[in-house]
Formats: sequence, C-alpha cells, structure tokens
Amino acid sequence: GESFWGGPFKDEFDDRLSHDKRGMLSMANSGPHTNKSQFFITYKACPHLDRKHTIFGRLVGGFGTLDKIESVKTDKKDRPKSEITLLKAIVIQNPIPEMEATLEAFLLEKINARNNAVAIGSNKRKNKESDPEKNFDIKEGRKRGEETAPV
Repeated sequence: GESFWGGPFKDEFDDRLSHDKRGMLSMANSGPHTNKSQFFITYKACPHLDRKHTIFGRLVGGFGTLDKIESVKTDKKDRPKSEITLLKAIVIQNPIPEMEATLEAFLLEKINARNNAVAIGSNKRKNKESDPEKNFDIKEGRKRGEETAPV
C-alpha cells in the first residue's frame, strides 16, 4: 500500500506510549522512517517494539474481533494464511490529551492529600504544644524544653 503522503514517512515516537498491553495499534515498517500504510495490533505486551514502531492508537473495544483475528492460522513468517479485512474502524478520540488530563488530576489529588496531611500534622503539633498537660514531662517533673535550674 501507499501512505497518505504518497511515500514513506518518518517515525513519530512518543515515550509516553508503549507496547505494554494487548490492543496497541502501531505502524508496520521495514526499518527507521519507512512507514507506509500497513499497521499491526498487538496480541500481548511487546515492549521490545517501543521506539521501533510508531504507536498511533489502542483498542478501546472490539476485543472479541481481535480474538478472532488472533485465531487465524499463520505461515512460517507469521503472516495470516487467509486474508483479514477490517470493514469498519471508529476513531473515538486522541488518547494523549485524555491521558495527560488524567495524570494531571491524579497528581493534583496526591499533592492535595499530602498538603492536607501536613496541615493536619502541623495542627496536632500546635495543639500538643498549647496543651500544658500534654507538654509536661512526668519523668523529669518539668515542661518539655524547659531547662532545669542549676542546683
């Protein structure tokens, strides 16, 4: 096949994306910057393909169809013995902005939780210091931090 641009195009790697699960969509190629029109869908995690094949999407449904594709017999070169034709594909959305927004919300939640924990811990220390009973050292008979008078 031929690419939209009429010839091979450069790899577009994004380190935020990985062949880390079943259903990743990537460009097939014959070496660096040789992308044309063929693509593949992973059946399992294949991290050894990272930075070798451009990831451009992932399945969010249709895993039953992927099961059927996976069950097709292949030859010695791992090519399907019978033709596989996709009749329809729906692009739902670009996952990168969604992932960034999800990550940002997660990190903000963690920061807020940490800030709240620090504020609560700070209030407990303040309350302890302001409560004379909690600030009295029974063993020494004096307030904590108070120097003993020389004898």
